[in-house]
Amino acid sequence: MKPISGSCLCGKVAFVVTGTPIRFIYCHCRSCQKSSGSVHAANLVFPEGSVTWTQGEDLVEQFVDVKENPGFPRSFCRSCGSPVPKLSRNRPFWNVPSGSLDSDPGMRPQANIYWVEHAPWYVSAEQIAKHDGKLAEQRDEGIKAKYVHTNLTGRDWRKLARFYCEVFGCVPKPPERDLSGAWLGDLTSLEKAHLTGVHLQLPGLGDGGPTLEIFSYDQMVAGSLPVVNEPGFGHLAFLVEDVDAGLAAVCAAGGTTVGRVATTEVKGVGVLRVVYARDPEGNIVELQHWS
Repeated sequence: MKPISGSCLCGKVAFVVTGTPIRFIYCHCRSCQKSSGSVHAANLVFPEGSVTWTQGEDLVEQFVDVKENPGFPRSFCRSCGSPVPKLSRNRPFWNVPSGSLDSDPGMRPQANIYWVEHAPWYVSAEQIAKHDGKLAEQRDEGIKAKYVHTNLTGRDWRKLARFYCEVFGCVPKPPERDLSGAWLGDLTSLEKAHLTGVHLQLPGLGDGGPTLEIFSYDQMVAGSLPVVNEPGFGHLAFLVEDVDAGLAAVCAAGGTTVGRVATTEVKGVGVLRVVYARDPEGNIVELQHWS
């Protein structure tokens, strides 16, 4: 087996393990529970002479139990407290904490030992849910928020809404809006503000998903045609079965193109076929398909 490097949490203690491991075990004895601070220890056993300290050997401390399990040793980094390799009490082999290794040792756990002492609350990894990161309630999420809609302000909200319904299968979500009053003036900083419009249920997101909100104001300000590289709102993106057919539908419904259909491979994701187009009022729409 190729040499495997390992280190503690702070990195001040480092080592290299050579040779072939004898076994890989989960130890459930009470001493290993206490010394690892977990439900069990997970150690690779190597022959004596397999571990070479490459850094910080002077920081390796050892505690030897003289009360509960006389002679039970625990080696750890004096700086961060991480467990590091230790010689067994009768010194014929090394116990190497699997979590301290920097790469795959090539051996998989083979046995649970001292099972009679296992924690009564222990549940194997196969029996519980798996998440790629923290649980939602543990994440640093900032304020509690839910994305609810994207707004498009159009010169003719009915025509624009009809375009998104006919081309992309959006569905109007009543009631239509007819809003005015002092509160709207406070919100928009516009005098005598009055708007009308509708929310559209977006395809594939269901009744409770975010909506596309399309409004028109009585008093509209002329704006320039959006471009793809200007700051701010960029585009709406729709996943479609056929990009070319989708682009044809956009143009038939009064839209136009921005560029040409393109295909590329995104490493780790797949092959993307994509095009930018415009709705009848010039807002940029992306049509994409992954394979």
